[in-house]
Amino acid sequence: MTNPEKQNRDIKELRRRAEVKLQMDGVVFSLQELSPLEASRLIHELRVYQIELEMQNEELRQAQVRLEESRNKYSDLYDFAPVGYLTLDAKGVVLEANLTASTFLGRERTKLLGRYLPEFFPEPDRRAFRRLLADPVQLTERQGEFLLQDSNGEMRPMLLNVVFLKDAAGLEIRRVTLTDITERKKAEEEILHLNETLEQRIKERTRELELANRELEAFSYSVSHDLKTPIRAIQGFSRILLENHTDGLDKEGHRLLRVVVDNTQLMDRLIDGLLNLASLSRQPLHKLSVNLTSMAKAIFARLQSQEAGRNLRLIAEESPLASGDYHLLHQVLVNLLENAVKFTKNNNPGIIEVGGRSEGHENIYYVKDNGIGFDENYGHKLFLVFQRLHSREEYEGTGVGLALVQRIIQRHGGRVWAESKVGQGATFYFALPKNGD
Repeated sequence: MTNPEKQNRDIKELRRRAEVKLQMDGVVFSLQELSPLEASRLIHELRVYQIELEMQNEELRQAQVRLEESRNKYSDLYDFAPVGYLTLDAKGVVLEANLTASTFLGRERTKLLGRYLPEFFPEPDRRAFRRLLADPVQLTERQGEFLLQDSNGEMRPMLLNVVFLKDAAGLEIRRVTLTDITERKKAEEEILHLNETLEQRIKERTRELELANRELEAFSYSVSHDLKTPIRAIQGFSRILLENHTDGLDKEGHRLLRVVVDNTQLMDRLIDGLLNLASLSRQPLHKLSVNLTSMAKAIFARLQSQEAGRNLRLIAEESPLASGDYHLLHQVLVNLLENAVKFTKNNNPGIIEVGGRSEGHENIYYVKDNGIGFDENYGHKLFLVFQRLHSREEYEGTGVGLALVQRIIQRHGGRVWAESKVGQGATFYFALPKNGD
């Protein structure tokens, strides 16, 4: 077969197929009216159209698959959400419900649909929920806590949120969200119970503290009278012996009698220190603005006059005004400056520095000296009663002064600490809240 013959046969076959295709698509004219070239071009366009149509069908199928997957995901999210979802009509009849809501109400979803929701509420919550579902009066959302009753008659506390909407047909509906607040209610009851028991414990603790305070006052009275009386008698008789009856005593007797006098004086100071500590818990605070720099200068001048022959120097920097009890803060500076004077006795000159600064919510003050210092490994003992880092033979004292300082500062809501190195002096700090807060 020659090529022209074959070409004519192919054209005829294409025309036939195109006619069939066009007849199927509702085209009524005949391809005989077209030239071979026009017919071939039309057939090509039809093939392209067919391919595009198949691609569109495939895209549509994939979109349908994705839509079904999205519906399934939405259904899972809707059904297994941690909160219950209900759709009600304007009268309160259940139109839709997720599985969580049916679980809360203890009924299958199919048996829940068409039910009047307020019937699941006990009185008076039923009446309150009816009012909640009533005409919104320009409100779009309402909320309230209710008890819901399941099929077993068990009451479950719920937080209900109602949103007023209209469906596609324009009918009023209510979207209701149910949140189980059982655990929250249990926690609230526990807190309430704890508060009640706490109040009782506070009353009991207050009674215990009142009893302890009375016992402390009785102890203070006993110390100040029952103990100090014999100590003063010993001191008095010892002084009489030293002044009027020393002819019959040898040198050792004189020394022993002096030891008795010195130790009774020490005990007297110890008792006074304990009484001061005890009185701090009962002494009211009268807070004022106090110039600690001027106070330190006045205290140092008095101490310097008592240390005749010593070369003592004071460096006093201006510090922020302190808020506190004037007399108690005076006692703090007296104790810290006496310490500084005492532990610089072997230095010439003995240099003492006082100052302060404002930092954050507090004012920080310090008393610094160039004395013998102390080992910081034992610094935690400094503010304990009767704890000393140096022997009484080297440096006199009762071991109460720094404990008194700490107690006063703590009563003001502050803190106290110290820094030092052996042989390089010591710095004692105390911080007080600004404005006495």
